[in-house]
Amino acid sequence: MQVNRVMQWGLILWSSMAATVCLGQAVQSVESQRQTALTFEQQGKNAEAEMAWRALLKQYPANPEPHAHLGFLEARQEHYKALALSPSTPGLQPNLGLALFKAGEMKEAVQIFEQLLKSQTLSSLEVPRLATLPTTEVN
Repeated sequence: MQVNRVMQWGLILWSSMAATVCLGQAVQSVESQRQTALTFEQQGKNAEAEMAWRALLKQYPANPEPHAHLGFLEARQEHYKALALSPSTPGLQPNLGLALFKAGEMKEAVQIFEQLLKSQTLSSLEVPRLATLPTTEVN
């Protein structure tokens, strides 16, 4: 009876250790995949980065990070789906300008904000908001 109990505890201990090792490898694998995707992004290898993020997303669909990076890759390649589907959607142009500004694409951002400024009357409440970029001027 005592031998059976020792064997049961040994089996339980072995099982929990094996599960811990597997969990550690899975976490390490996720971090490894994440680092690979980030490296591809930094190197400008958009297709490879997209494949890496999609693989991670397939394993962990609730993880928001792959979604965000896939959106970033789309924007980097200037695949603005909302702009193609409905360019007159309210707020779309200012959001695009802001996204370009945040991405360091100053020339493109300024062009969008200047175009939006020209479409406003001077009394519009939008003028101060649109004129926040230092290189834009209110005409």
